[in-house]
Formats: sequence, structure tokens, C-alpha cells
Amino acid sequence: MRYKRLHQILLLLSCLSLLSCSTLSRTKRKPSASALSTEQIASMIKRGEKLLGKPYRHRHSSGWTLDCSGYVGYLFSTLGIKIPRTSSALSQYVDRVKDPQPGDLLFFKGRNTRSSRVGHVALVVENKDGDLVIMHSTNNGGIIRHRLKGSTYFKKRYLHAGRIPALSRLSPDSQRKKKKKEQVRERVRVKEHKAGEMIKSEPLELKTRPSVSYLEERHIPSF
Repeated sequence: MRYKRLHQILLLLSCLSLLSCSTLSRTKRKPSASALSTEQIASMIKRGEKLLGKPYRHRHSSGWTLDCSGYVGYLFSTLGIKIPRTSSALSQYVDRVKDPQPGDLLFFKGRNTRSSRVGHVALVVENKDGDLVIMHSTNNGGIIRHRLKGSTYFKKRYLHAGRIPALSRLSPDSQRKKKKKEQVRERVRVKEHKAGEMIKSEPLELKTRPSVSYLEERHIPSF
């Protein structure tokens, strides 16, 4: 009798524990990927701001040497994202974008303005209607933050902008392309559906030879 009662109590406790676990799994939901990425970018920019004023090639406690590519490489490493170490390799690694947003990278020529070779990289921290605010580690000023349009030196050396592949899902361009593809698929689906309905509704017309009376009326000899 005691054994039976003990078995019933254990069974009841196990059912309650399973119920609580299922309830907990329903209530705790992970944030969406896009919201999480936006928060991560903001956090990365804040980390970068804490290093403003540090000299060029500052040796960070994490072991990173903060030249231009080392600076952005360190910041993305705080998100668990590994990127190429040089600005030239980075320019080939990113997805190019026309409207850079916070977290994107800008690429510049080096000291030789006659060459189109990438020699410098900066991080976009803000886009004020096309007026870009950037942070980067520079030879003369160290790690600084400024408006791109306010710098004649960097403005005339600017080449293009790019987005790390891990963040490309946030691109407005990619979202527009995705939406356009969905619209094309929907139009094709509607056309196929209409064509199928027409085939079902229209009777099958059989082509027959004209009757004798028809031929006689038009004085056409029959063979």
C-alpha cells in the first residue's frame, strides 16, 4: 500500500515538472535575428568609442594591435565575428553597399592618391541622410571619430563601402531584392493558376471537315 502511494506521488511530481518545463519554454522566446544584430552593432560602436584618443597601433589588452584594420577587427571579434586582418583583404571580403549604415566599413586609398589600391578602412557609426560619421585608427590622429564630409583628406581618398557578410541580412538592398523576387514568384503563380482555370472551363473544340452542304453552298468541289 505504501509502495503504491509512493509511486503515485512520484508520478504526480514528474508530471508537474514536465508541465513547468513546457510552460517555461513557451514563455522564454529568443529575440529576432535582426533585432539582436542591431543591438550588437550598437554595443560594438560603444566599445569603439571607449578607445577614442588611443594612439595609432595602440596595443590593446586583448592582444590586438589597433592599426586601421586591427581596430575594426578587434571590434567585430567582440561579436564573435572573425574578419580578414588587412584593409585590402577586407575590401574583397565584404558585400558592397551603396547606402552604408552603422556597422558597415568604408575603404580608402592610401597616401598615393594616384593608385586605386585600398590602403585604409574605417567603421561607419552613423548615417545622417548621407552624411557619414566614421571611427577609425589613423596615422596622425590615432583613433578618432568625425564626419566624412568634414575631412578633405579622407573624402578625396574614399573608394567604396562594404558590409560584413554576417550582417548582410540587414541590408535594405537585399531586403528589396528579396521582396522583388517574392513578387515575381507571386505573379507567375497567379498566371499559372489562371491558365489552369481557363483550360478547365473552356470546352474542347474538335476540328471536323466541312459538310457536303457547306461545300455545295460555296461551289467548292469535294474530293
